[in-house]
Amino acid sequence: MGSFSNNLENKLLDHVYNSTYTAPDTYIGLSTADITDDASGNAEPAGGSYAREQILPAGWNSAASRAITNNGVITFTKATDGWGTLTHWGIWDHVSNAAEANLLAHGALTNSQEVANGNTVSIADEAITISFNVSGASDYLANTFLNYVFKDGAFATPNATIHIALLTAKATDEGTGASIMSLEPGDQNNYVRQLFTDWDAASSGHLSNSSTIAFKNPSGSWGEIAHTCSVDASGAGNIFFHGRLDVAQTPELGSSVSFETGAYDITVT
Repeated sequence: MGSFSNNLENKLLDHVYNSTYTAPDTYIGLSTADITDDASGNAEPAGGSYAREQILPAGWNSAASRAITNNGVITFTKATDGWGTLTHWGIWDHVSNAAEANLLAHGALTNSQEVANGNTVSIADEAITISFNVSGASDYLANTFLNYVFKDGAFATPNATIHIALLTAKATDEGTGASIMSLEPGDQNNYVRQLFTDWDAASSGHLSNSSTIAFKNPSGSWGEIAHTCSVDASGAGNIFFHGRLDVAQTPELGSSVSFETGAYDITVT
C-alpha cells in the first residue's frame, strides 16, 4: 500500500489554502530499494530498455474509502538486460528520472521480482494502492484530491471561500459542513464562521495563518470551544481539515476570539 510523498503533501495544502496545483501526468517507476517520502532511496534500473510507464487518467479507478488503485494491468517494456531485484514502486510527474521529476506517491511491491534479460514486467490490476493517510483530513478531501491528481477529477482551489469554524465537540472524517453545525455555537451570541484567506506557503507538510484570524466578539457565551475545522462555506459546505485546540476556551460576553499569526497550524503526516 502506498502513501503520499512530502512533495504531494505540500501541494495538497497549497491547493486548498493558497493557489491551484495543476494536476500532473502520472508515471510509474520501479526501484530496487525503498523510496522514502522525500524521494531519496530511489534506485531505478539503468539501461536494459527500462523506462517509466505513463498511467493515463483512465488507468486509475475512482477513489473510494480514501484510496485509489490502478485500473488494468501495467506492462513495462521488455528488458534487454538485467534490471536487478525490484522491490518498490514510485509514482512520478515526469517520464524521466531527472531533476524536474517530482515524486507523488510510493510503496512496496507485493512480491519482489528479479528481472533478467528478456523478461517482461507487469503489475496486476488494482495491485497499486495509494492511500490518503492524512490525520484530521475529511473523507471528502481525501477522495476529491486523489481523483484530482490521478484521475483528472475536478477540484477548484477553495482558497477564496475558506472559513474557520469553532466547535464544542470533535468533527469526524466523514462529517460535512452541514453536520458540524450542531457542534458550533450556532446562529446566536454573534457567532459566525470566519472567512480567512491569508496563509503561509506549505513547507515540510504544514502551513499556518499569515495574519490574525479574528472572530466577531461574543455577545454571550459560546460554550466550551475545544475543536476547530476549515470549511468552504459560511454555512454547510465541505470540511477540509479538523482538529483539537491546544487549550479549550469558553468565550463569553466581553471576550475577544482570535488565532494570532502562526497559531492556526495545519500539518499533514
